[in-house]
Amino acid sequence: MSKSNQWPAEHGRLKKYLSTTDKVYFRKITENGIPESVGTGNAGKSCTLIIGMKEIESCQKVGKFRGREEFAGLSVEISDLDDVYSSKIDSRGYPASLGLPNVGKDVTIIVQK
Repeated sequence: MSKSNQWPAEHGRLKKYLSTTDKVYFRKITENGIPESVGTGNAGKSCTLIIGMKEIESCQKVGKFRGREEFAGLSVEISDLDDVYSSKIDSRGYPASLGLPNVGKDVTIIVQK
C-alpha cells in the first residue's frame, strides 16, 4: 500500500487556484487510513488532499455517480495549520493512505485532470 506525501508543516497560507477541469470531492477517511473512493475514472490522476472540509470558492455541484458527488470551483484557501498531502489515485479510485491517526476525519480531495 502506498502512502501520500505530506506537505512540509511550514507551508504557510496558500491559495490554490483550480483549473476548470479539476474536480473536488468531500469524503471521509476509512478505518484503514485511506480516503473513500473518488471513482475509477480518476485512476492514475494526481490529487491534493486536505484534512477537513474546506470551503471552495464558487463551489458548484457538477455531477453525481454511485453516491459520489463531484464539485468544481475557482480556488481554495489553505491555512498554515492545514494538513495537506499529494497523492496519485490508484486503479480502484482510491488516493494513497493518509495514515491511521486520520481515521474518521473529513478530507477534501482535489483531483487534477
